[in-house]
Amino acid sequence: MPYHVEEFIKKANQPESEKDEKITCVIADLVVAWALEIANKMGLKGAIFLSSAPGIVSMVLQIPHLIEAGIIDAEGTPKKKEKVMLSPYLPALSSDDYVWNVPGNKELQKVGFELVRSGEPFLRTSNWVLCNWTCICDRWKVGLELKPDEDGIFTRHEIKSKVDELLINGGIRENALKIKRLAQMSLSEGGSSSKNLEQFVAELVL
Repeated sequence: MPYHVEEFIKKANQPESEKDEKITCVIADLVVAWALEIANKMGLKGAIFLSSAPGIVSMVLQIPHLIEAGIIDAEGTPKKKEKVMLSPYLPALSSDDYVWNVPGNKELQKVGFELVRSGEPFLRTSNWVLCNWTCICDRWKVGLELKPDEDGIFTRHEIKSKVDELLINGGIRENALKIKRLAQMSLSEGGSSSKNLEQFVAELVL
């Protein structure tokens, strides 16, 4: 795959005329962060895209410190049952909150931890990190957490009960409408998201 991506960029950046557009930036999901190595090799800018909450970024960046402090081992297994502050802007997390934590399946946890850990160098060296804020339940309070049964399955009854509660919960509706208004303000001309997008695009064409 890396070879084909590099060849594609080479072909795209050899236009027949000077007016043809060129690739100037590579945006890659953290799972395929190796694409940023290609971007760096070819003198292009790079950005990491995360579909998870920004808190995951803090967690990944803190992995070396968590290991050094003896909170987790080199395979991501929690060694201490304590809450950790990854950022002053985020609530404290317990060992159960680690994104790679898979209780009862150490092999799967190891694979997940290595996958998450492999993206840490790219988070530090990419030009940008683009995040999708998904703290729906705890921060925005516009959603409800689905809880698995004793077998780790999200049952139809659990899903139905949460959907029913969403439809009648006045607090969630009020929070959702508030966030909708804030999002509209942010996306409108002069809003924070609008300005950030304009800045991002402007830096790509430099």
